[in-house]
Amino acid sequence: MMTTQEIKPANIGEIKPEFGTSADVRKYFGIKKGTLYNLHKCGKVRGKVLRVTGSFKGVRLWDMASVRGFILSQPDESLALCE
Repeated sequence: MMTTQEIKPANIGEIKPEFGTSADVRKYFGIKKGTLYNLHKCGKVRGKVLRVTGSFKGVRLWDMASVRGFILSQPDESLALCE
């Protein structure tokens, strides 16, 4: 008699990442690295650099919710054409 359920792989295609690299943002939203850094400089999207203390290089991770929020905050072009 089996007392545990069979383990099945998760469907990660439905999971929306909380943070992502510049390449991830480009893949999901089509926004290039330079545009991301400009939006970050203006305070439109959030990002954090992760690096080991004393290291010169690190990795910048973008808050995907802030990128999504920025896109949703933009006016709909089709409305301007209909007025």
